[in-house]
Amino acid sequence: MRNYLCSIGLKEIQNAPDTKLRNLLATASKNPTQEHLFTVPNSGESRRIARREFDGGLGLSQGGFVVQSRFRRVYYYPYVIGTTRTPAAKCEIYPRHDGLSVLGVWDYPAFGCTAIFHLVNAWDHMESLPLSGQELKPTGVRLSGLAADGMILIPMEKTEEDRKFQKKYLETMKRDEEAWAQGDFAASNRVMRQNDLSGRASMRMMGRDDLYSIIDTFFLPEGFESDTYQILGDIVAARQVSNDISGERVWILDVSVCGTIITVAVGASDLRGEPAIDRRFRGNIWLQGYIEV
Repeated sequence: MRNYLCSIGLKEIQNAPDTKLRNLLATASKNPTQEHLFTVPNSGESRRIARREFDGGLGLSQGGFVVQSRFRRVYYYPYVIGTTRTPAAKCEIYPRHDGLSVLGVWDYPAFGCTAIFHLVNAWDHMESLPLSGQELKPTGVRLSGLAADGMILIPMEKTEEDRKFQKKYLETMKRDEEAWAQGDFAASNRVMRQNDLSGRASMRMMGRDDLYSIIDTFFLPEGFESDTYQILGDIVAARQVSNDISGERVWILDVSVCGTIITVAVGASDLRGEPAIDRRFRGNIWLQGYIEV
């Protein structure tokens, strides 16, 4: 969690001794912007989630137990809330080992893989969440991500016809993936052909061609953590905000990844290049999500 404090404008705290971080968490716990108290049905334990919000949808959340009116912190994490709702018919959530944070699991065809994300609004489901997890019927998911660093790339040259074709292609791929999941044999053949084309592109990457001149956007699992990904996509909105505690500047980027908007927060000092609409962002993100039911 500490590695991503820089993404919400707390780089100075991230690099400082532990005492400074503990003092910040203690202050945020005593004066939270939002606070959620609930009791676990099976055990009767009292739990608390406190949030300190900053500008631009950024924030710092911490959760723990309440014992004899005293708060005992178990975890903390920085977050950014997504700006764009993506429709979703089904999503599963599972509690993590600490019993307070929650993972969302979403089989989203546009990404070509199961998206696993840290649930930002976990308190909405805590009181009813069984240890084995739960399936939800949401109306949508707002995806976001924290990036410890990133790079701005120049856009690929595309005409209006290219953009229309790409939109239609992504919609067709999504329908085929959904039909395949329902047992449609013809759709599965189309998906397999597309995967074959992706394999050929991978072979070109091993040659002389530049990866970013071939691929316009991607969403790939990254590293050993289940909820970290490498993304590349077009910037559709960009704004810079300031953390009111540290004064550090943070870029909030809405990035179109495989036709889906992911809101990315990255420290201004950690971003190489100047963000602008239609330019591309590349970076590794800790994926987060806000489930709307």
